[in-house]
Amino acid sequence: MNNPEVAREYHRATMHDPSGLRPDDPRLVRDYRPLQWDRKPPQFKTYPGLESILLPDDISLSPSKGLSVDALGRLLFLSAGVVRTADLAGDTLYFRAAGSAGNLSPIEVYVLTGDVPGLAAGVYHYEPVEHALVRLRPAPGDTPPALILTGVPWRTAWKYRERGFRHLYWDAGTMLAQMLAVADEAALAARVQVGFVDEAVAALLGADGVHEVALAVVPFAGTFILPEPEDVPSGHLADDPLEFPLITLAQRAGHLATDQDVESWRRAATTLGGERPYSTARALRRPLDEVIRGRGSSRQFHPGLTAPNELLGGAMDWATRPVEGDFVIDGATLLDHYLAVHAVDGVEPGAYHWRAGELEQLRAGDVRGAASHLCLDQALGGNSAYTAFHCARLEDVLAPLGSRGYRAANLEAGIVEGRLHLFAYDRGLGATGLTFYDREVPRFFGSEADPLLVTAVGAPAHAPTSGGLPRRPVRLRRT
Repeated sequence: MNNPEVAREYHRATMHDPSGLRPDDPRLVRDYRPLQWDRKPPQFKTYPGLESILLPDDISLSPSKGLSVDALGRLLFLSAGVVRTADLAGDTLYFRAAGSAGNLSPIEVYVLTGDVPGLAAGVYHYEPVEHALVRLRPAPGDTPPALILTGVPWRTAWKYRERGFRHLYWDAGTMLAQMLAVADEAALAARVQVGFVDEAVAALLGADGVHEVALAVVPFAGTFILPEPEDVPSGHLADDPLEFPLITLAQRAGHLATDQDVESWRRAATTLGGERPYSTARALRRPLDEVIRGRGSSRQFHPGLTAPNELLGGAMDWATRPVEGDFVIDGATLLDHYLAVHAVDGVEPGAYHWRAGELEQLRAGDVRGAASHLCLDQALGGNSAYTAFHCARLEDVLAPLGSRGYRAANLEAGIVEGRLHLFAYDRGLGATGLTFYDREVPRFFGSEADPLLVTAVGAPAHAPTSGGLPRRPVRLRRT
């Protein structure tokens, strides 16, 4: 399948426009009103009646390398675990370790593994609140370990409508930024796979391919091997999930039906991108678990404070380094980055192109007002130290990779955004992800690249409350 035209149509149909008008596309759900609180979907998938296996509550970095129950628990908690809670209209609102647009958390995580001391081989679903695993089915004892990320469209479309399809991949990428950092620390050699047989992976997890879809696979032994098919429980997502046909169409348009299709797609991916220099020096100074538990999206920046130069050059260098994956040639990227710089030591305010680890000035002068406007008229875009626009030349991606290339580009943009968050919070500063006016961004920067995601980085007006530990989240109080 993997039809590139569907991705083009989806992208056009879900663009933000300053007029506020929506495209005249019959596939858009017209009679839906976002943020219907009486229909808000649950934040997690559950398996009523199935036993939960508690993971260790100690997330200290193990001195032994390789996959163990302790390493798996640390990896899952620092990627998808619950670190904070708050009261909301009589209900509990949960905040995960990885950020999510609107705190809607549309990502579910599954574990496929062979025998590990303390854990039988099988397919498991991760329960973020209890920091536990639910075993869905057995697997051969020699199955190579992997994590699988799925997305629940209704959970994000409840607020963002059809544009929520983009959010699935942005949020998965943000989570992967932390997952890959934790895996690297444990010498797990993780690799992101966007190419896989969609229906086979969905069947492995009991996902229906409409209300829950497979997004990415992260093997730790270099190989992802599916066990023989077997029935698995489907679990509970929501009482009355609403399908958005354009989201279903966009996801299915990128389907790969056979192993041969996957290999062909991966071969096509090796034609994309070129090498770029980047630093291999360790970027984070503080313990990774402290950085992750301390991060939280900034809701307001101090516009009068100047950020150190490292917050731009060091952060962008570390965040934009190539991702180990199957969607681009090794050492390359699908993305192109443009910056609106406002208050960074040693850098003249203005518009820039981040090219091969260097800043190329496009125009000088105060661009705070322009950046705020580009970011859907949100002040955060102009009050930051700088705002990064993560872009891709979509035609160059879609031609060889089809609609699945659209998935990959948005996923990589999410990874870069997540890395920028980690770097900023490691240095005691802050960051937030933003959306944007699609057509206005390339017009402002004089670029042919399409914007995919935006990250604003700066000095937060209020430091986030550090998150808690497994099964002991910090409860936030309203002020």
